[in-house]
Amino acid sequence: MLAGTDGMDSERRVEEAGAMMKELISGLEAARVSSEEAEQLGDLGEQLREIQQDVNQQAVQDANQQFVQEPNQVAGRSARTRRARERISRSRRARRAAKSSKSKDAEKE
Repeated sequence: MLAGTDGMDSERRVEEAGAMMKELISGLEAARVSSEEAEQLGDLGEQLREIQQDVNQQAVQDANQQFVQEPNQVAGRSARTRRARERISRSRRARRAAKSSKSKDAEKE
């Protein structure tokens, strides 16, 4: 009886292995891509690359434009700031001069 059981176990293993092979082959066939599908995927990949390049070029252009504008804006601000500081300095000097002339006039009296 033991010999008969070993034969049945062996047959069952062979059947299971055959079923697993069929399942594996079926999965591989389902994953297979036709040449037409492969070409379409290649075209899609090329379109995506072109879009990405366009997006990157636009981002670089925007960054360059911002870089060019910012120094001009900063230069404009510093010129305005310089002029404002000069006006403040002139008005301070004028106040000091007026104050000192008033004090000199007060000393004379």
